[in-house]
Amino acid sequence: MGWHTKYMEGAAHTAQYPAEVRYAYVALGLAGVAGEVLDKVRLADRDLLHKKAWRRKVAEELGDVLWYWAMCCKEFETDPEEVAETLRCWDSDYPLGFAVEGLVCKSTLISNIVKKIYRDDNGVVMPKRRAQLKQELGLVLVFWTLCCRELRWDPEEIAKANLAKLAKRKAEGKIQGEGDNR
Repeated sequence: MGWHTKYMEGAAHTAQYPAEVRYAYVALGLAGVAGEVLDKVRLADRDLLHKKAWRRKVAEELGDVLWYWAMCCKEFETDPEEVAETLRCWDSDYPLGFAVEGLVCKSTLISNIVKKIYRDDNGVVMPKRRAQLKQELGLVLVFWTLCCRELRWDPEEIAKANLAKLAKRKAEGKIQGEGDNR
């Protein structure tokens, strides 16, 4: 079992959302936190890009992106390790702006596929849609990984830190709510 699957299983223990809206919840959440990463990067100047405190804040947002990515894999019954195979095709470095733009774009496309699941497929994830989701989830992971690399963070370390943060929030009864300082 790879770290993506282990992460998904750990993250699933912190999931709290109504089953009847699970597809919309995870897809919209993924697009939303990807947008938060974009916002933090967009507002940064060149000097800020090299400051560890700023990079840590972006890494925390990337941890949240990974959580929603993992919950998308879970809810759409897509094996995270199969999705992660997409990483084998991307071994080059790209600028942070390109990586964040790709992350937001692909996250938004997942929301669009989910819209079609509700509109065209009566809320049932058909094989065609599952294949589309698997492809886009693979590309979300590619761009997420590129963001991690560009910020000089180990993706597995971000995953571990995110699970620790969520476990602490769950133990304190603070999973629900807004903001990083709960």
